[in-house]
Amino acid sequence: QDRVTANVLPAIFLAVAAFLIHNVLLRLTALQRGQIALLKSFGYGDVSIGLFYLKFALAAVFTGGVAGIALGAWLGAGLAELYTNFFHLPHLAFSLSLSTTLAAVAIAAAAACVGSILAIGRVLKLSPAEGLRAEAPVRYSHGPLQRFGLMGMVPVALRMVLRDLTRKPVKTALSVLGIALSLSLIMIGRYSYDALDEIIRVTFRTAQRDDITLAFNELKGTSVVHSIAAMPGVLRVEPFRAAAVKLKFRHREKRTAITGLYPGHQLRQILDEHEQPVLLPDRGLVLTRQLAKVLGATLGDQVSVEFLDGRRVIAEVEVTRIVDEMIGTSAYMDARAMALAMRDSEAISGAFLAIDPLQRAPLYRQLKTTPGIASVFLRENMLQSFIRTVAENLTMSTAILMLFACAIAAGVIYNSARIALSERAVELASLRILGFSRGAVGRLLLGQQALVTLVALPLGVALGYLLMLWLSVLFSTDLFRLPVVVSARTIGISIGVVLLAAVASALLVWRKVQRLDLIEVLKTRE
Repeated sequence: QDRVTANVLPAIFLAVAAFLIHNVLLRLTALQRGQIALLKSFGYGDVSIGLFYLKFALAAVFTGGVAGIALGAWLGAGLAELYTNFFHLPHLAFSLSLSTTLAAVAIAAAAACVGSILAIGRVLKLSPAEGLRAEAPVRYSHGPLQRFGLMGMVPVALRMVLRDLTRKPVKTALSVLGIALSLSLIMIGRYSYDALDEIIRVTFRTAQRDDITLAFNELKGTSVVHSIAAMPGVLRVEPFRAAAVKLKFRHREKRTAITGLYPGHQLRQILDEHEQPVLLPDRGLVLTRQLAKVLGATLGDQVSVEFLDGRRVIAEVEVTRIVDEMIGTSAYMDARAMALAMRDSEAISGAFLAIDPLQRAPLYRQLKTTPGIASVFLRENMLQSFIRTVAENLTMSTAILMLFACAIAAGVIYNSARIALSERAVELASLRILGFSRGAVGRLLLGQQALVTLVALPLGVALGYLLMLWLSVLFSTDLFRLPVVVSARTIGISIGVVLLAAVASALLVWRKVQRLDLIEVLKTRE
């Protein structure tokens, strides 16, 4: 998981950062194409000019790298402390090596260079004569609204916005993609919470319905169920038998445990992919999908089961069902079939209890004084322990991821709006001189950004879901599997953050529109 976190997620952030640098330098070189052409006519080569603009990107990298190294060292020390408490290690020191620091800066610089080269290359290809001329206007053509005769139904302001967006499809598509990526990153930040909630709902609420799990210090006869049922507050008792085994299939093997359940069990359910209870077959072995994947076994395969208890019997058992569980690599059998495979009489090693909450205290007192009971597991305590151990790690990583994702979302949207203002400054100033009010001019600019943002929202949700599919595969281990779930709350928060960043960016750009110097802006060659 640390490897995935260190490699995959930074790659996504660096891709968005390279996109931002690309947009900034693309606009900067476009505004200075005349100066670039003049330098080329004086004999400056493409390499010299390219390196000049490349320094802008590298300046951002090394300036941010200083803060990034300090922040990384602080977070690394916190992570080491978290692992020390989680694994109860006596000491775990964090050390930041020089090679790791240099590698991080080099990777960030490489991402910046990629974004810079793509932006600079287009202008450097121009000949000096062509660069000294003003950029050719966009070729006019009929859009979809005009072809279908709908242009008259569209307000003038919206018509101008649509024309500007459709005449520069590549720029518009890149702006939409940048905002969509920022939204998808926020969704990834919230994904861990949704996955954790789904694991708790399915595993601890739907599959495990018992209140207490008893484990005996040795195998007991089935008659002990009646004694447990007579205890105060016990509403239902379901015995089970658990046995440590070594499963072998071809050249693969896995140590795990088989849980034997009796017919009619309700407190411990085995669920299929539709969360419907699975009936254990009279004979055969039920494997979880992760365990079947580890063994390489499929339905109908004969798996060698070596029971590590008692006489260590080895039996060949057919795989009759594969189920999908989110936690652990478990195997199940019918308790009677399990006894036959072990060549042993029926016996139980524990029981699942459903209890009356009002009788919890006297029941606990009796269980503590009952001989033969090795341990008592409370489902709610197990759930709270799971939340403490897992959620603490998720909360820290998710909070950091969300912070960076929100910063990138604001940067992408503000950068897009600021570049749009720079590109259309002459047009907006001309409209102001022709009599358009500041509000009308501002609506033209901000309406364009609003339309781009609205188009990017559904695309961002789709991209976020695809990234979740990818990360769920990368994060899945033998211990647990992250389900791919997206709650309405996650989508709402992600869209809300993007819209909030859009509104904040619009306010900042609106201030610049209000301060637009008409004379200064119009001092440009045509």
